[in-house]
Amino acid sequence: MPVISEDFVTRKLGKLMEGRDERFFRDEKLTGYLLRVRKLSDGSLSRTFFVDQLLPNKKRRKIQIGHYPTFSADAARAEATIMLQAIQRGDDPAAERQQKKAAPTFEELWEDFERDHLALKKPLTKKDYNARYGRVLKPAFGKLRVTDITPVMVSALKRKYASKQTEVNRAIAYGKRFMTYAIEKGIRKDNPFKSVQLYKEQSRDQWIDEIDMPLFLAELAKRTGPRSDLIRFLVITGWRISAARLLEWSMVDLRRLTVDLEDSETKKTATHISVDAALLIDRQEHRIGFVFSNNGGKNPIGGRYVNEALAEICEQAGIAKVTCHVLRHSAATWSAIAGASISELQQSIGWKTPTMANRYISRAESLARRGVERTASAINVFQRSEAEVINLKK
Repeated sequence: MPVISEDFVTRKLGKLMEGRDERFFRDEKLTGYLLRVRKLSDGSLSRTFFVDQLLPNKKRRKIQIGHYPTFSADAARAEATIMLQAIQRGDDPAAERQQKKAAPTFEELWEDFERDHLALKKPLTKKDYNARYGRVLKPAFGKLRVTDITPVMVSALKRKYASKQTEVNRAIAYGKRFMTYAIEKGIRKDNPFKSVQLYKEQSRDQWIDEIDMPLFLAELAKRTGPRSDLIRFLVITGWRISAARLLEWSMVDLRRLTVDLEDSETKKTATHISVDAALLIDRQEHRIGFVFSNNGGKNPIGGRYVNEALAEICEQAGIAKVTCHVLRHSAATWSAIAGASISELQQSIGWKTPTMANRYISRAESLARRGVERTASAINVFQRSEAEVINLKK
């Protein structure tokens, strides 16, 4: 009996198959591991790996592992070892493989996932899931059976997108939720995305500080119209742009300074507005449909349109470019500096837990400490002498 190695499979079968149309070779070292070789009509050889199982009725059953070169000799040996160990434990690898073979592909199950899970999400969330699926997950796993995907494959996907870390991080997070759905459906028992560590993303803590804010507001003051009013609204409320864009007149009660917005699954939107925010709403010319609109409330202002205006304002003001989410950070930071408590921040900006609010309170405390030290240093009540500066020779 030979050792079924890569060399044996690729180089030694020609002579051994002379005058034979089919032949089985049993492995010398791994009992129960065998290779079937068939001569095809064109003279080439078909090579298939099997495990030989002895059934309780003394009959033998051959369980197919796979074909060469889809399975290399080494990969087939590793799979055969696992299957033979399962047989020794009393498991039925043939039934497991049949069940695995009948499992849906990633692409097929995504259709169910979209119907059962994504249908409950907000349109923008659903759109983002499907976008990451189309760009990252489907090309990598679409044709594979859900049961065949391994952590090694997910790690390989992560390395492939090392230059697009945010993109692959979101895709892996969505893949993890998708596989949780597969577990709930009884298709898998484990989640191959769970053990893969995400790339560490840079903290998005940019904000418009005390130096840039006057320049920003001065440039913003030169502009009129619904788009500029929407940006002003974002600056003073800290709302997410999606909530502000989609704000409708039917949700607003200007007399009580409140808005009625539904909570999403993971986010909460503030329900109280300031007098200034109410004035921005009240000065819109129309009273139906979307509050901030260029066509009388029929459609909301496009997000790209807002970001373009924001970029232009920053450029004209001579400050670093910011996004609408930076306006949210800025509102939270300025509110904390002004003395807002964690509870007040949580309610006004719209967070479900105090975790995020606490970040801005901590930042405000840090800024306050820096400010008092600057004040003390400038006044110099103890009349400390200034340090002498000495130029060192090179």
